Amino acid sequence: MMMPKEIYSDALRGARNQLKMAKRAYEIQPTIENERRVKAIRRRCSIYGELQKEDSK
Repeated sequence: MMMPKEIYSDALRGARNQLKMAKRAYEIQPTIENERRVKAIRRRCSIYGELQKEDSK
């Protein structure tokens, strides 16, 4: 699935912002739910980063 590189960079930027907020929420209230949210967002950041690398080749 080929998409413009800007889409991945925008998605990655949004996911990183969500990750910052989720980490902050986890520091304030370390619950299993908040930990799972942080892990899910990290996975998404990783996927978007890989897609961006593949697309730039």
